Amino acid sequence: MSGLEWATNDLFDPTRLNKKTRFVGTGEQANTFITSPQVGQQVWPLEDYSTTFKHDKIHIRNVANDTWLNATVDEQAEGSIGTSSGAQQRSLSGDRKYCRDTSYVLPTTEKFYIISAIEAKWGQPGSEVMMAGVDIGTFSTNTMRTLLVALTPAKAYSTGVTKMKCMSRVLRGGTTLYPWASGTGSSNINAEANAGSTYHESTGAHTETPDYAHTDLAMANTGNVGVLKIYYYGYS
Repeated sequence: MSGLEWATNDLFDPTRLNKKTRFVGTGEQANTFITSPQVGQQVWPLEDYSTTFKHDKIHIRNVANDTWLNATVDEQAEGSIGTSSGAQQRSLSGDRKYCRDTSYVLPTTEKFYIISAIEAKWGQPGSEVMMAGVDIGTFSTNTMRTLLVALTPAKAYSTGVTKMKCMSRVLRGGTTLYPWASGTGSSNINAEANAGSTYHESTGAHTETPDYAHTDLAMANTGNVGVLKIYYYGYS
């Protein structure tokens, strides 16, 4: 590979990330991870870090590679789609449990969006592990092709609503999102009753380092369908 684009088996380690397109994360993460900036590299901060990275600016590395150019963007206040409240429960033991796809479409008010957080209503006490993410892709009967575009850290939580910050790619307005949750043991989240018309669960085992992309992910149609709330910022 020339290093100019991501391969499907690439890992998001800081050294490789330094050389590729955009970094989306908190200003503090950008300051920590980007130890060798590259000409033309972009940073989209989710939160301010000192005077170096500001959340309402796109930071672009200049041609001389000695400073960041700061382009002010029109930032929309944080919005959300979906819900974390459902009448059922969904076990998270195993691989990705996808939510219903009809409610998760980014607005078109702004040109670009980043996902800032994912919220779930945690339904099981104890020290189980839960994480969430967002894919884009193509669903077809019992298989799908996916690309991971947002991911939260894996954490243990007590019962209740939990809003988890996440890393995100920059997405175009109007993009259809496929959020999912995964966990260990007896962990579960609020859900809706499964209407049985769509495949919602990938087959496999829970992992805290999910694949970057799938070209033929096997799906099953079992159990209730989890609900998640996605928070985002829009930019134009």
